[in-house]
Amino acid sequence: MAEDKIIPELHDIGKLLDSNSIKQFIHQNLGIPVRTIDWNHTFLCINKDTGEELQYLNLFGVNLNESTTYKIIRYHHDPPTEMKKESPIFLACLADYMASSISRTLTNKEMENVVIEFENKTVLKLWKSYNETIKLFSSENDFKSLIAFINNVQDKEQYFNIFYKNMLNRPEDFKPPKNITSLFTHSKLVGKLYRFFEANMKEVSKGALSFGEKTANSPDDAREKWNINIITGQIKFSHYPVRVKDLNIFQILNDEISKFSQNDNVILNTSTQFLALLPPDKSITQLVKPFIEKGFIVNIEGANTSLKNANLIPKIIKEKEAQPFENSIKKQKENIEKIPDINLKSIKLKELDKQHLEFENRFRVTNYYSRLLITIDKLCEICQMQPAEKIWEDEESGITEHLCESCNSIREYRKESSAPKIEKWYQEELNSKIVWIKINLDIENLAETLQKLLDKYIQDTLKGAVSEKIELRFSVLTEFQHDFNSFLADFNKKIEEHFKTENVQPILNDFLCVKLDKTSRIKDILKTYDDLFTEYFPELKKRKSPITLSISISNVKFAFFRHWKLLDNPNKDVNVYLIGSG
Repeated sequence: MAEDKIIPELHDIGKLLDSNSIKQFIHQNLGIPVRTIDWNHTFLCINKDTGEELQYLNLFGVNLNESTTYKIIRYHHDPPTEMKKESPIFLACLADYMASSISRTLTNKEMENVVIEFENKTVLKLWKSYNETIKLFSSENDFKSLIAFINNVQDKEQYFNIFYKNMLNRPEDFKPPKNITSLFTHSKLVGKLYRFFEANMKEVSKGALSFGEKTANSPDDAREKWNINIITGQIKFSHYPVRVKDLNIFQILNDEISKFSQNDNVILNTSTQFLALLPPDKSITQLVKPFIEKGFIVNIEGANTSLKNANLIPKIIKEKEAQPFENSIKKQKENIEKIPDINLKSIKLKELDKQHLEFENRFRVTNYYSRLLITIDKLCEICQMQPAEKIWEDEESGITEHLCESCNSIREYRKESSAPKIEKWYQEELNSKIVWIKINLDIENLAETLQKLLDKYIQDTLKGAVSEKIELRFSVLTEFQHDFNSFLADFNKKIEEHFKTENVQPILNDFLCVKLDKTSRIKDILKTYDDLFTEYFPELKKRKSPITLSISISNVKFAFFRHWKLLDNPNKDVNVYLIGSG
């Protein structure tokens, strides 16, 4: 690996090794009692009796190259003062903190009250609540091979390709409750956050980094001083898709969200929602520009807070900070009321109003849209929001429609139909029944549900109460998305198996259309969904689920936009609509 090749994803690669096997090997070769050997995943080894650092790598006949990535592996936990001044170490420490599954670890006293077995166990996912024994790399050859890999690895893709399965099963930390996310999720997120901070910070001087116009001298300092915008977004469209060609809107959406999800500041996304981070000096308009330029509306909720208080979603952050803020205002007001000078009292009360305004300005709910809504005589026949500047003619029927630039561009987005099977059914099988199937994930509900599941897990894990509330961090949402995407892939696969490929039209990974031979076959869809939901998310069946299923059935000719109004606004965990059935 080149000296300047920085791969922050490798910071915890040592966690793939069985520390007990390494201690045993050192004991056998150096004669030091196992109980005195303190080896950890940063490849540091200390003799606990003497405090001496043990030079043990030569026992394996290997050495670690002194690359920047090695320094990140070695020093991302409690680096010496001088090492903290190196920006890669600074950023790696910060990214590691931000990508942790929870806000804090258990204290030593709390750990004494843990009543479950956790060593060498797989990830305990909150939505499944069970885990199994894991096998780590434990032989001398395993250790040598891993060192050789660290010295020669070229990029993160190589790392993930080789060790994906091992990382997916190994928790970020074996100790509860940090064992709720995988090493894969944690490492992937550390890499994204490292590059996010790296792209948006400035090095003021050695060891002093500026982010959003605030300078910090250490990772701990940055947690307190640096603020960040946490953004949730929901993507909507103003169009009223009527013809099959109008379904191109979903191809455009899929293309844009796929590109968007690759950005390092995107934590989680579905086909229509996202959670992202922004520096405080960057515009939300720039964040959503790819969507609004294509005519989408993006509903944004944002929160500006310190890295220390960054917590899942804006709503939770506001709820957490509102009560202390109101208590502070109340106390200040009580003191102001005691001021005898009327003018001074008035000035102080205005200062309180300013504090209120500043607090509310940190939490925003806004819609972003590229074009102003206007009133005009000749409106687009699809969106009814913009002037009709284009004439679109159906080649078969000869019917013409007057469309705006945006709606016309949707129909002309690609020559091939985005939904060729639906087009065929529409033209050749006019009496056929179709069912639209949409699976939605509510990010806000998800965050609140997972926090409740964490509280329950902690309660079940400890004999006594925790001294301070433990809160979830971003990596748990990323972990959930991995399982959610697998769930969607399995659902789509099984629907194709049940109904045959020629009768299934995929549209998005969470949205598809199926041609039915009889309406009663919706039972097969419901059973498939229920079986997979039980397999992937058994704990979510015990409460209101953040995942919902909506299916809408009609004749193939029925206008799609009426289906979409139902599919995009689910009321229950499972929603079934039969249109035109009396």
